[in-house]
Amino acid sequence: DNRYRLRAPSEGGERWNPARQVQEMRDAGFQGVKLWEGKPELQTILRLTLDDPLLCAACREAGTADMPVLIHVADPPIFWTREGGLWSYVNRNVPDFDELMRQAGGICECAPNTRFIFPHLLFLAESLDRLAWFLDRYVNASVDLAPGVYMYPALGAADGSGKQLNKQQYAAAREFFSNY
Repeated sequence: DNRYRLRAPSEGGERWNPARQVQEMRDAGFQGVKLWEGKPELQTILRLTLDDPLLCAACREAGTADMPVLIHVADPPIFWTREGGLWSYVNRNVPDFDELMRQAGGICECAPNTRFIFPHLLFLAESLDRLAWFLDRYVNASVDLAPGVYMYPALGAADGSGKQLNKQQYAAAREFFSNY
């Protein structure tokens, strides 16, 4: 639908208004919102960060309507260090992982009355201390457990043969999940 297409000011006409779009979604019976603007390549294409005033306004509107906002932020950190292939951001014009984590915190701050859900443990399975800090700092944030292949070894889970990979990581993950 072209009414939701992001327009450059030079194009004229009505600009994309995601806060109004959230209102329309609520009026249509939607109970939540999903944003993809946390994906690195999409940010580059749209020239829009998660903590952009347009998205902050939309997220505040979602909070007013008691609609949780699920935001896919980043990708596994290895994408920024592994060279070659489709799943590599090396030498590509995308925000770095830490910048995307900063933006995730920024959107939580600009819409403090909105419940945010970040899929895939916010891609911080390898850094549970950092994830714990994030969840403690941003009380309106939560994560889901939708698995990604990268998560299993990071959490010390068993490999395909049933052999546990790392007992220390497993114990840290178990403690994290008990606490959060």
